[in-house]
Parts: sequence; structure tokens; C-alpha cells
Amino acid sequence: MHQLKIALLLVLTLAGMRLLSWALLWLLGWAFKSESIGPRVAANAIALSALSVYLVVDRMPGEPLDGAALAFGVIVFSIFFAIDARWLPRRLLTHIRGPRVTRNA
Repeated sequence: MHQLKIALLLVLTLAGMRLLSWALLWLLGWAFKSESIGPRVAANAIALSALSVYLVVDRMPGEPLDGAALAFGVIVFSIFFAIDARWLPRRLLTHIRGPRVTRNA
């Protein structure tokens, strides 16, 4: 049962981290109207920074920083960036680019 709880927490953490990076990408894409790689890097870097701040703030007094959790976050956001560089949900791209208008010739 303990392993199931840990696995469930891991899946929920990954889902939350992914939703945060997508939300930031959506906001950055809306603000800068850019499809370049810059907003994708920035969204994942800001989300990683938010995770890092959470790890620092959520410690007990005198407890050392959890380096394994920070390394996990760096690896996960690196994977998220690699995915974002090649694939994005259609709704995010539509929002960043705007709807495509086709003309009938």
C-alpha cells in the first residue's frame, strides 16, 4: 500500500508540474505572440523555479534541501522542454498562432 501511495503522489506531482508549465507557456505565448523556442524555455524554467522555491519553503527548520527532489525536477522539466520543442497540444498552438484562415481559390 505504501508503494501505491508513493506512485500515486509521483503521478500527481508530474501532472501538476506539466499543467503548470503548459499554463505558463500559454500565458507567455499570449503575451509575446511567438512560436519560437524562447517561450518554451522560459515556461519550463519558471515552472522549475517555482518547484525549487516550493522545495526550499516547504522544509522543516534545520532540514537540508532535498537534492534528489531538485534533481528529479531538473530531469522532468528537461524532458518537458524536449517534448515542447517537438510537440504541443493543438489548443496551445492555436492560441499562440491564432486560428488559421483558409481561402477558397
